[in-house]
Amino acid sequence: MNSLSSRWITHDPQIFEGKAIFVRSRTMVNALMRWLVSGMKLSAFLSIHKDVEEDVAIGALQQGFSLQIHEYVTNGRNSLASLSIAHDPEICQGKPIFINSQTPVEALAEWLGSGGSLTRFLKDHPDVGEGCAEGTIELCFGYLAKNYFDQIEN
Repeated sequence: MNSLSSRWITHDPQIFEGKAIFVRSRTMVNALMRWLVSGMKLSAFLSIHKDVEEDVAIGALQQGFSLQIHEYVTNGRNSLASLSIAHDPEICQGKPIFINSQTPVEALAEWLGSGGSLTRFLKDHPDVGEGCAEGTIELCFGYLAKNYFDQIEN
């Protein structure tokens, strides 16, 4: 399988109706998405879900954000990502940013991957809307799962 997503996620038709799970674990990928959206830290998630390896969770998170940014750059306003992402060549050297802000989307991926919480990120970046950040996290995991399942079907 050529999917980069397959390094981080897999599935088993016998577990959770075949939904995406982290490799070498029995934990659904969406569990981490819901955890992060609720403002909790990655480290707390990993302390409860001990079967999920830290590098796998961080890799999945980063890959999901990369896929979402790629989708936005490729399809712009025609993508779901355009609901929370914009870009302006004059801001952040044209990197994708959150709508109505000057904060790059990749800053959230790095923040969460380094153990920060969404709650603290939003306090430190008041120009980023809570719904915008939550939607971006949800979409990143959606793009990750879509990429994985698209690759295994082909």
